[in-house]
Amino acid sequence: LLVMDAGTVRVLVAALGDDEHADLNHVAILLARRISELPHVSSVLVFEDSLFEVLQDLLEFRHASTQLTKHILHLFVNLSGHPKLHFKLARSRRLVFFAIETILLVLNTDIVEQASRKMHRVMKSVPSPLGEPHVISTKRKALPFAPALSKYVGCALRHVSTAVPCAMIIANLLSFPENRASIFSLYPDLVRALELCDSQKVSIRLWEVARCAIDYLHDDEAMLETQLLMHFESPTVDDATVKTGNSA
Repeated sequence: LLVMDAGTVRVLVAALGDDEHADLNHVAILLARRISELPHVSSVLVFEDSLFEVLQDLLEFRHASTQLTKHILHLFVNLSGHPKLHFKLARSRRLVFFAIETILLVLNTDIVEQASRKMHRVMKSVPSPLGEPHVISTKRKALPFAPALSKYVGCALRHVSTAVPCAMIIANLLSFPENRASIFSLYPDLVRALELCDSQKVSIRLWEVARCAIDYLHDDEAMLETQLLMHFESPTVDDATVKTGNSA
């Protein structure tokens, strides 16, 4: 049984913030992720302010290795879905802004945009089962692709892998009705980020998570009405956008 007393918390904070000893830092991040998976102690990561701040510092450190970033992201995925911790996470501007910004940065990169366009052309040329989203995943290899395209899409998927847990954090927070209005009103780029996830053709997992998050927003009729008004009253929306926009 893991007990997080004051002394243990101080040691963990120091190890998480230690950028001079990579091995110690790595072990501390693994421990923090494991703590996030244990309901009886995970609250310490959120309600101990020193721990919560250092974890957000690590989240925003974009020069960390891909593996460490993955652990930190999944730590916040676990915490954002906790029925007693989501409230504080939903009100952390650093966390929610990071998740939205990362999705926008990743999906607007050239490699992801080009792969999405290529996949769109390929999938349009191949009949798909009714209701099947036109996206590709490394776990679905039913269609033969040229090696060059497979390599290209594989590279795009590696980029998108960072966006998936960010979308999962947002979806987890939106799964609790009390968070929806505040997140929707405080982050004007939220819908744009989710729509990008929904329209990309690279990752079926990202599409599924974004659909889930969008459905949570649409569960609230008043919020849906506000969203539609914002969409149709926006001066940047022209007739073509309105006609071809996603009606989901």
